[in-house]
Amino acid sequence: MRNIQKCNLRPEELVPIKPWLRKKVLKGEVLKEQLEWHHYIETLYDCMIPPSAYIAPTAKIICEDGGSFQIGEESWIASDCILRGDIQIGNHCSFNLDVISIGKITIGDGVRIAARSQLIGFTHNYDDLDEPIFKQGTSQKGIIIEDDVWVGANVIILDGVRVGAHSILAAGAVVTKNVPPFSIVGGTPAKLIRCRKKNHTYHYGQISSSLEGFFDQVEADLDFLLEDSYIDGEFVDRTFDQPCIVAWCQALELMHSFGKEVKQVSTENFVDKLQSFQDPETGLLFTNPWSKDGHLITPQSLQGDYGILCVGYALEILNAKFLNPISAFSNMSVHELLELLDQLPWEENPWHAGAWIDSAATAMHFNKKWFNLKSNIETLLGWTQLNVDPSSGLWGKWDSTTHWQLPVNGFYRLTRGLHAQYSLPLPYAEATIDSILKHSRDRMFFDDNRGTCCDVLDVVHPLWLLSQQTTYRKNEIKDLAKHMLERPLKKWTPGRGFSFTLESGSHHNHTPCLKYTEQWLSVIYYLSDLLGKSQQCRFIPKGIHKP
Repeated sequence: MRNIQKCNLRPEELVPIKPWLRKKVLKGEVLKEQLEWHHYIETLYDCMIPPSAYIAPTAKIICEDGGSFQIGEESWIASDCILRGDIQIGNHCSFNLDVISIGKITIGDGVRIAARSQLIGFTHNYDDLDEPIFKQGTSQKGIIIEDDVWVGANVIILDGVRVGAHSILAAGAVVTKNVPPFSIVGGTPAKLIRCRKKNHTYHYGQISSSLEGFFDQVEADLDFLLEDSYIDGEFVDRTFDQPCIVAWCQALELMHSFGKEVKQVSTENFVDKLQSFQDPETGLLFTNPWSKDGHLITPQSLQGDYGILCVGYALEILNAKFLNPISAFSNMSVHELLELLDQLPWEENPWHAGAWIDSAATAMHFNKKWFNLKSNIETLLGWTQLNVDPSSGLWGKWDSTTHWQLPVNGFYRLTRGLHAQYSLPLPYAEATIDSILKHSRDRMFFDDNRGTCCDVLDVVHPLWLLSQQTTYRKNEIKDLAKHMLERPLKKWTPGRGFSFTLESGSHHNHTPCLKYTEQWLSVIYYLSDLLGKSQQCRFIPKGIHKP
């Protein structure tokens, strides 16, 4: 931990400095000393401070445990403020006298924080009743304050809170829950006083209460749901009542996403079971390990397969790994890989083509991580960069039968395994958003009572991924997320979970099972995150759908 100490600015130069007079005051010797002060902070914390920012020499900036400091143009930190932790401040913000900011704090543009307010972006753990609180350590979710917010004097904001844009926190408020945009809140704990917009309905607040009740129901049903899917020592796909690889993996992912353990099988036996699904020679997975004639997946037939993905990520959850490298890919030459890429069905079925890249990129990821084998990931990336359609941002084209469905679904699989997994930027982000939003309005696939978990996920995850890269059409994406979230929150089948279509009936697509339950819960997480509500989700995806 390093504490920035006082600079050499003379007190008589500091007294008259006020934010609204900055253009007249920050000049001459005062500006010179302030720039020296900036440089000193920059050398300590590897940050860039714009010359128009002002940081009082009596303010304390403390970055520890990997924290960082960032401040935008024309933002001011007044005397005796204490900023400790991981602090990100936007443009045109002001911290008045004696403001304390601790933990992970992210602040947008145009935020005003009045004197003696406190932002506490961490909390003490206290769940273990057999251990003193001071020995249980701390945790942090962080605080986010969006653009154009006024925080009144002596306000306290606690960890995990997100303050929506254009809101006002009344003096003395203790803010313990998320604040919707355009709100005025006050009191202890803070409650809504009124909305700044006439005749405005708080969609965000309504979703919050629905999420809370929804997850109460889900957690109450979890144990029964797993027990119902565990038959004769196997996790089964309830749509056909047959054991399958995906059911084993989704049982594990489902429980661990809620921070719980699977009771039916020990960790050691779970690892042994998952490892048994792999062929030692090729490293690929059997299509049906329970069948005598179950054949092996080959590199050419990986289109649409989830084996490498779900088993590999499930083993990661258990801190285990495949017993053997996936040699079908580690032994593949660049020429062979390029041939396979060219032969994929990009015209007739871009979903299968994208799914192939998802599996291939994931196989290369595990080969590198667990066996330190060189991969051809650069070849995959180069080929996709050269073959993407700049006008749509997708691989594949619209057709008269399925419209944009297959290109969009293929985009999800391809970018999940390649760009998201390897933290790579997406090409033509704005064109892609235009294409996906156009697809999301197609009544053939999306309506008030229409939308499978695959079709919805394949829209939501790409929009979520693209939103990490650009704010293009941000409000439309939020409106879509709000609309899409309402349906699954009302469609949980007590004790059974979710079906593929969310509808009831005798068809297997209407039968709830582990796979679709985990997938819809992942959809709910991503929709909530697009709305700034993921902190209220008790389910955080692990495994194949992890963010």
